[in-house]
Amino acid sequence: MTADRRDFLRAGAALLLPAAACHNRQRGEPKALLPPPGARGLEHFLQTCIRCLRCAAACPVGALRGLSTGVIERDLPTIDARNRACILCMKCTEVCPTDALTPLSSIAEMHGRGLSPGTAAIDNRRCIKISGRHGVGPPCICRICYDVCPLRDEAIRLDGKTLNPQIHARHCVGCGLCAQYCPVSAITVARQEQHG
Repeated sequence: MTADRRDFLRAGAALLLPAAACHNRQRGEPKALLPPPGARGLEHFLQTCIRCLRCAAACPVGALRGLSTGVIERDLPTIDARNRACILCMKCTEVCPTDALTPLSSIAEMHGRGLSPGTAAIDNRRCIKISGRHGVGPPCICRICYDVCPLRDEAIRLDGKTLNPQIHARHCVGCGLCAQYCPVSAITVARQEQHG
């Protein structure tokens, strides 16, 4: 790869997919855009994805969409977890015609190879269970993030005494289901720093 091409890709990487790169107009806060499962690092993904969007067509829940703004970003498939989370079916990795996405057969394989889209984090000040900001009445028993997590008791656990949700980044695969279903948008999913 030429130095000019490498610099161009790095400039694109600086603009694309960081957790705060796009702005959620409805909530007035940063929105995380994530690569599909199987992406081996941002520079590799930018270089090898041909923007065919076969992965988006294969996604049964419509979690993958092509970005519609910017020259570098145009038609690059990304996940906006708060809008529509990844269900980790791995169908996108099966149809990719290049090596932009590594074919994967399971969540365990994806996580074990470090090819997860991202990692979730809870904002304790916003979480109605942790912060206690639930209004009048008995203590809030919200645990939606825990209930929807495909790796319940691994990626998200409930504290033994308070039953507060705790995300364990080491086990989180960044699907974003917790972020999608959180009623107060207390959870964000940030892109993992992968190296291709």
